[in-house]
Order: sequence, then structure tokens, then C-alpha cells
Amino acid sequence: MQLGRIPAQSVGNLRGENNILSGIESQTDADIMHHSGECQQPILGNRCGHVSVLPQTPTFPANHKKRFPVLELAKARLMEAYFYPLMFAIGCLFFHKDSANKDGSYRQRRSESREMLMCLLGTAIAHTVNIASMAIGKILPNGTFSPYGVKYLASVCNTTEQRVLRALTVFQDAGYITLVERKYMLPNGEYRSETPIITVSPSFFIDLGIDEEYLKHHQKKQETKEKKEALVEKSKEYNQQQRANQKAAKKAMKNIREVLEKAKKGNSGSGWSVRQTNY
Repeated sequence: MQLGRIPAQSVGNLRGENNILSGIESQTDADIMHHSGECQQPILGNRCGHVSVLPQTPTFPANHKKRFPVLELAKARLMEAYFYPLMFAIGCLFFHKDSANKDGSYRQRRSESREMLMCLLGTAIAHTVNIASMAIGKILPNGTFSPYGVKYLASVCNTTEQRVLRALTVFQDAGYITLVERKYMLPNGEYRSETPIITVSPSFFIDLGIDEEYLKHHQKKQETKEKKEALVEKSKEYNQQQRANQKAAKKAMKNIREVLEKAKKGNSGSGWSVRQTNY
């Protein structure tokens, strides 16, 4: 660090009751501290790395397949809604319903919040929702539903769980999602919370300008797909069980033949032997 100098008239604009320069009265020029060396490169965005014109998007696992066209359309519409909030009805999320400006209009949310609602969490919801059940999660090979919780959503959005919870509250207040808490009783009588099930309302897609019949069409396709996958999985389990039974039967027959061979030779480990009698 080294001392630099600015004109006294500029200092007068900086002085105030609590300003560190307020005690400088006799100097015609004021000494201020500044960094020496090369100028720093301008930083794009704020301190959190947010750039309003380049919003962040979720990072999904590489093994995730492409979603149904209606879900891919919803993800694209969410990005459009971020830049043009008045294009779709879901743009109501961009304004605070409980906060108003002096002219009576609703107060707009900060661009970081709009990014979280549309580009991050909104896109994650459209990507991870099971369109047949309208719940966020996946169907396991055994046919059971495994919900995605706040922790998973925070990981794909590359943010904190607290921020995801705040955004989920906004979606919930707008009627786009519902959270169903789940608990089960332990042997000692205490209750333990499980991952809550997050269900998505059809209005989430409708307010993105997606036709309800188009949504129902893909819901039927998802149901048909899950039924086929369940039948294939049952067929695999049946074939595996049949192969296991055949293997066990062959092993049992082999053991029986070995015991009979030992018995014929009179070397059975049980102490008995078979005597051949000629008639």
C-alpha cells in the first residue's frame, strides 16, 4: 500500500460527522490509501457470483436421461419466464404479494431470488417430477417410489438447503406444490422424520402456458412406461428364481447320487451299508 492524493474539493464531498476525513481541515490535499501495482480486472456479477443476464441452472447427474417433451418444454419456458416474467402467469412469483411500493404496486423480488425460483429450483422440479404421480422422486426397480428431498434439490441446484426451503415456501404459497411430512415410530416410542414427499400441482405447468390435455397425454405415457418396466422387472425376478431353483435341484440330486455311491461301496459316513442280494 502507498499514499495517493485527491483534490481538496473532492474531500469536501466525502466529509461528514462520522467520516474519517472530517478531522482534516488544514490540509489543501488529503492523503488516502490505495492499492499499488497493476489494476484489477473488473469482476462480472455481485459478490455471490450472480450475473442477472447469465442465470445459473441445475447440474444433474450424467446418467439422467432426457425427460418427456412436456417436461423439457416446461424447463425451456421457465428460462423464458426469467427474462420475460409477464409472458406467463407463473411470473406472479416475481412479486411480493405482502409488500407494496408507495404507488400501491407489488414489490419485485431481487434478481437472485428470481434466478432461484425460475432457473434453479423451478427447473429442478420440472426435471425430477414423476409426471404420472406428480411427485418429485423416482420409481425404484422393485416398483416403490423414492422421493427426492430438500438435500437432493440443494445438491443439484448447487446451493444451501435453507435457500431451497425458502424457495419451496414461495412455490407452496402460490399453490404450485405441496409438502407432505412423513414420520414413523421407533421401537422406543419416539418418532423419526422421513424425506417429505413434494407433489406438484398441474397449475405449475398450466401457468407456463402448457395445455392441460398435452400434460395428461404425457401422464398416460408415463403410467404405461412404468407398467411395462414393472412387468419386465417381475419377469426378470421370475427367471432368476427359476434359475436358482434349477441350480438348487441339480445340487440336491448331485448330493443324493454321492450318498448312494458311498452306500453301495459300504463307506457311508452314517455307518450303514447296502448289501446286494441275488435271487
